Amino acid sequence: MLIHIIKRDPTYDDNDDGSNSTVFEDTITNSLRMKVKFITMLMKMYRTLREESELIMKLKGFCPGNKIPRGILIQGPEALKTALERYKNVKNLDRINEGMPKNYN
Repeated sequence: MLIHIIKRDPTYDDNDDGSNSTVFEDTITNSLRMKVKFITMLMKMYRTLREESELIMKLKGFCPGNKIPRGILIQGPEALKTALERYKNVKNLDRINEGMPKNYN
């Protein structure tokens, strides 16, 4: 559908020898495909932000610098839940090291 819209462009020359037009169509097709993939990833990331805002705030509290790990929004809500569980597990394991030292007097 998008290629037909582009063919209506006045700068598009359909009377070429054929080799340039196929290369042009392939380039446009690949460009459009990459744009659609990017928009899809962006939509998924914003949907995750909107739906899982509370979980993201909890995860930010566990992460150093209050930043969530890179690439986790793109992976979706399951990755957020997994990351939060990992941080909680590490916090419980590190509880011994965070405690006050014993008084041996």
